[in-house]
This record gives sequence, C-alpha cells and structure tokens, in this order.
Amino acid sequence: MEGGVNAIPGVIDVGLYRNFISTVMVEFVEYMGHVWVDVELISGGDREVRVKALVDSGATLTVIPRALAVELGLRVTDRGGVVMTAGGPVNVEFGEVKVRLMGREATVRVVISDIIDKVLIGITTLEILGLMIDPTTSTLKEAPYLLY
Repeated sequence: MEGGVNAIPGVIDVGLYRNFISTVMVEFVEYMGHVWVDVELISGGDREVRVKALVDSGATLTVIPRALAVELGLRVTDRGGVVMTAGGPVNVEFGEVKVRLMGREATVRVVISDIIDKVLIGITTLEILGLMIDPTTSTLKEAPYLLY
C-alpha cells in the first residue's frame, strides 16, 4: 500500500477509514450540539447585563446564577420550589427577568441557581420568544406558532 491506496480494488483500507471517521467525528463535535447566544437580561429596576448563554433544550426554565441575579437586583418571587437536576431534586428560588434575544423580548420566570454558574436559556423562554433550535446549524431560528 503506497500513499493510502489499496493494493486490491474494492477493499477498504482500515487505517484510511479510521482516519476518515476520526476527522468526521471531530468536525461533528466542533460544529454540532451546543448553541451559545448573546442575550440581554433586564431587571424590573432597569439594570441590564449582556451575557453569553447556553441554550439548553433539556431545561424547562431559564436559569440565572445567583451572583448575576444579585447584580441585576432580581426580586425572589417564589421560594421552596423543587426542580429535577442531573444530580437529583434541588430546592430553588424563582424570579422574573426580561430577556432580549434576537430582536425579541419578553419577561420570563427564571430559576435562581446556587449551583449553575452560567445562564441557561430554557425551552419555555424560546417558545415565548418564538424561537427554536436549528440542529443543522447550531443556531436559533424563528419558530412557527401552533394555534391548535
């Protein structure tokens, strides 16, 4: 075998195949999966912050780290809620924040987290804003509203 060409036509060069699959998988991991967006969060007191947020299709609600909630001056609207996490049930507090994303904005209920250190955009926020994940481009796009 010279230069990666098979000596027998029609027979796959296993080494070449492994290199191809490794390259494809690395490219797939780099371009697919995580969706990061620039989002503006605005409190009722008109404090505003722009952050990079991870869109999490597995999260129902949007999550704000406690430090950011304090910076924004968010008011806790509900205590003692229990949410399910990968580590099991966790007691949390809830608040409300205005989310501005891709030219759209809405006030949404958020989880104030002592555990998660980044903003996670949950699926209900996406639905309220009329957005959805495009898995082919790892970006957000306009979602159709269903009225039935």
